Amino acid sequence: ISIDQSYFFSISDPPGCPTRVTPSDIVKDLQAQDIVVIEGEKLHLNIPYRAIPTPKVVWQKDTVECKVYDRISMTVEMNNAHLELLKCTRGDAGAYAITLENSLGTATGTVNVKVIGRIPDSNGVIIKAGELLKLPAVVTGRPQPEVKWAKDESEIDKERVIVDTEGKNSTLFIKKAMRGDHGKYQISGTNSSGTKTAETKVDVMGQC
Repeated sequence: ISIDQSYFFSISDPPGCPTRVTPSDIVKDLQAQDIVVIEGEKLHLNIPYRAIPTPKVVWQKDTVECKVYDRISMTVEMNNAHLELLKCTRGDAGAYAITLENSLGTATGTVNVKVIGRIPDSNGVIIKAGELLKLPAVVTGRPQPEVKWAKDESEIDKERVIVDTEGKNSTLFIKKAMRGDHGKYQISGTNSSGTKTAETKVDVMGQC
């Protein structure tokens, strides 16, 4: 799994013939790929190609053509097509298709993008002993990832810790936090594309 993934496909013709954009070769390379992005980070799709004449490039997300605006840019270099999407949100997850077309043919390939939500910010959570600890998270993907929580990379105390997961929303609760509950809490999402993990630090103040 990679946030900034490149794909390369090269199709050769006999000497003297222009290089063709061949749909079967491009689709074969792209359809097997999935990209996972953490919410708030940048998505960069880099598609190298070799085609003469230079093809027209069109990007689509879920069959709707992508347009340039404040968060998205699409550029074409000599042999590379780029799509960059800043500060990804959960709504940016989906199937991104690229179509390359010149006078010799058309090729289309698709990359599935999954956006995994963050849990509370990296500065962590500070609560008083005896208070409710609540860590909400949103985990998205296709297929929907299986969610697992851990504390300091070990299993959580299931006698004291409650995890409520419904669809893409998962929340960890401790009804009355104790000093021993301080530490780093990790949430991971796993599906057929792999595993992504995010974490937050919890500080519990007081004597309880």
